[in-house]
Amino acid sequence: MNTGKQKIIALRGYVRMAAQGKNPGAMYARALELAERPEDKKLVLSSLADADPLPALRLLEPYLGSEQLKSEAALAMVHLADRLREQDQTRARAVLRTVMAAAPEARIRRQAQEVINQTEALDAHILQWVGAGPYQEKDKDAHALFDIVFPPETPSAGEVKWVKLTKGLGAWDVNLLEALGGGDHVVGYVRTRVWSPTAGAARLELGSDDGIKAWLNGTVVHANNAERGLAARQDLAKVTLQEGWNDLLLKITNQGAGWGFSCRIRQPDGDALEGLRYEAR
Repeated sequence: MNTGKQKIIALRGYVRMAAQGKNPGAMYARALELAERPEDKKLVLSSLADADPLPALRLLEPYLGSEQLKSEAALAMVHLADRLREQDQTRARAVLRTVMAAAPEARIRRQAQEVINQTEALDAHILQWVGAGPYQEKDKDAHALFDIVFPPETPSAGEVKWVKLTKGLGAWDVNLLEALGGGDHVVGYVRTRVWSPTAGAARLELGSDDGIKAWLNGTVVHANNAERGLAARQDLAKVTLQEGWNDLLLKITNQGAGWGFSCRIRQPDGDALEGLRYEAR
């Protein structure tokens, strides 16, 4: 075996030992010093994705400036930020923004953006709503009610009594049992107005217990006749906002037990969309 191959095998063994060592940061730093070829450095940089996040990030950040190595460094930093976000969201977001500015490949930028979206999963939800309901029909369960047109869905629904929701408002969700009352096999409606400074593509992010249907400016933009518990960002729908005011209407069914929803509007890639205002009417 020639000397070059022996060095490569030794380096790979050293990297594996670093992952289990008492001071892995120092060992990884030494491995980067020992790595002579770009492909060997790539091996070390990729391995840092499984290391302790803060020391590993300090080792990786300088390599974002290397044309040969920035992809491996950026991808490892995305994985580290994903692990770090449970402990330090501010630091994790800063790392991901740095990666997005430096990463040469769209796939890495998309991965970084999705981790940002997960980190901000409970941010900026709409809590300004008026509501109507609950509605029900004899011998109809929630799945059947999903497709029945109740007065709030009709343009001339002047007889609907809309009330501003002041109960059941959480940090990111709305509990409709508290806001509207009701029970099993019912539906409720909520609506709001969204002011956008510009026209353009956006993304509606919805969660619901149980099914949910959404209209934007009178057009159905999403429908999911589901039976599930509520979580943020369960459904994503592409929408187009017009400049100025936009009317948003949601229909939420309740099969039984909990009943609620969440809703926010983001950029098409899930990043924050600045400048929106909401009016409950």
